[in-house]
Amino acid sequence: MFNITATQINTIVATTQNVGGKVPKALTTAIAKYDTVNAKLDRMYIGGTALEDAALAAIDAGQDPAADPEVQRILTSRQIGQEGLTGQLRTRMLQRMLAVLRESVENLIDTWQAPFHEAAAVIVETREALGGIDLNDSQAILARGGDAADQWGRATNANRTIREIVGAWNTLAAEAQFVPGSTHYLMLRFTNPTLEQWEEHSLRERKLTAWEAHALGLPLDLATPTEYMDRIAALDTQRQARERAAIQAEKPLAQANR
Repeated sequence: MFNITATQINTIVATTQNVGGKVPKALTTAIAKYDTVNAKLDRMYIGGTALEDAALAAIDAGQDPAADPEVQRILTSRQIGQEGLTGQLRTRMLQRMLAVLRESVENLIDTWQAPFHEAAAVIVETREALGGIDLNDSQAILARGGDAADQWGRATNANRTIREIVGAWNTLAAEAQFVPGSTHYLMLRFTNPTLEQWEEHSLRERKLTAWEAHALGLPLDLATPTEYMDRIAALDTQRQARERAAIQAEKPLAQANR
């Protein structure tokens, strides 16, 4: 658990740095403290014959081994270094780090906005040049000639940037738990479709790249936690409005058939 969570948080930091974002100082400080404590705990337990050696050395020197500083240091290291206690200490440090991560959610998503929208603009531009081509079809790109290869490179990089940012968003949501963990609305994290688009393209639990989403006419827009919840609510509101309209439309027909 400890290593997995720490690795996930480090992935969020690495992605933020890779896309040119600024990692909140409080988060980097918390990670550094966690790493320092974790490394010390790994080295804390002094095993082997160290205790026996220290006790004999004290006795040979005519001293009480129970009062010997080295004997006490080794005994203390074994008390602290036992698996149960080190696990508790790691849990405590992990909780501190996760608390800082939760406090950094808005800052992290905010710093991803600029690179996200820059990449989205590139996707819009390159799609106009390349059309509905599959980015994985390199042969089709080469066959087009001209500047198609350059446009493809830009589109691929932009698509990758958004994929990394959305991946970091998903990891952040899982670790900080700032939105429900349902997989039904994954696409709402970086697109803002209407109910018609949602249903027409079967977006529930669907996974698309930014390039594919734009091809379907979906607006690319990285959601804040509030916006994500608002998008879910908007779909529900549109469904309810449609249902009410259908009921109202049926009433005159029902009255006419009486």
